[in-house]
Amino acid sequence: LEREGDEAAFKTSESGRARALVEAMARAGRDVFGLAAPELGRVQEELGHTAALVSYRFVDDDLYAFVVTGDSIATHRLGVDREEISTRVSALVDLLAKDDDEAWRPITRRLGSTLIEPWLASIGSGVTSLWLVPDGALFDLPFEVLATESHPGFLLESYEISYLPAVALLGVHEKPATES
Repeated sequence: LEREGDEAAFKTSESGRARALVEAMARAGRDVFGLAAPELGRVQEELGHTAALVSYRFVDDDLYAFVVTGDSIATHRLGVDREEISTRVSALVDLLAKDDDEAWRPITRRLGSTLIEPWLASIGSGVTSLWLVPDGALFDLPFEVLATESHPGFLLESYEISYLPAVALLGVHEKPATES
């Protein structure tokens, strides 16, 4: 993965994710509407200058974050494995359910330092929206409550956060019905 270059690695990752989504939708009898891995230029155009997309992907049990803005792409190896993330996310979700501020806040910082800190400075100050594409246990993680050392407030205090199951769905909107 690291030898492919950022754009090629991103495309490889999203091709697999789009294929899995299409297969799951087809098994469920849903209209697939020709989903395929999107071209980087289309993603960047859709993002513009005020949004960034972060696509998390486990590859060989190591977590990567593909960070795309309107004018850049970068790959970050986060140095954490699937089991560790699963354990940490489960612990946070359990503590959030108990509404114990003192217990869950330190975990949000540790998770934020692992999942957010490595790429946060690279998205630029003009970004106000984040599109997140989780993988594995990250689908259960409320990224909105994450904080980091350099960004001590909750992520939701600085960014509008949206989730996608695959980058292929970025910009896919239902067209409103027209009157005849």
